Amino acid sequence: GAAGRAVRNLKFQRHLELASPIGKMMKPLLADVPEFDAVIPVPIHWARLSVRGFNQADLLARAMGLAPLPLLVRVKPTRPQTQIAGRERLVNLEQAFRSRSEARGFRVLVVDDVVTSGSTMEACASALKSAGASWVGGVAFAKTQFRT
Repeated sequence: GAAGRAVRNLKFQRHLELASPIGKMMKPLLADVPEFDAVIPVPIHWARLSVRGFNQADLLARAMGLAPLPLLVRVKPTRPQTQIAGRERLVNLEQAFRSRSEARGFRVLVVDDVVTSGSTMEACASALKSAGASWVGGVAFAKTQFRT
């Protein structure tokens, strides 16, 4: 639908001006989120960042008026989740993220553009919890239908 087109245009057509209205549409989601200490956009690997030039999740978090902290890094280049389905999504993300020890005791909100299977959010939460985060929640702009 329209949300999917907006995300694709932001992400793949470099329509960065879409980050602001998308972020503003996401901001009301924060009313349903418990208090948090840190915001972390789902990180992209440095190699993909160098090609794309931006992290769409970071743009959305900032458009929501949030100040992201660099507590999570993507250490493994992974295939785009859109290219795979089912259990392979989880396998693709194994050991993909590493959290900094500064996350210990923090209540962390992870921001992403799209959730399909939840594998990316789960992998981020796992890395943050392993580093001692006390709570991890997530918000995303769009949800796609999961294909097995």
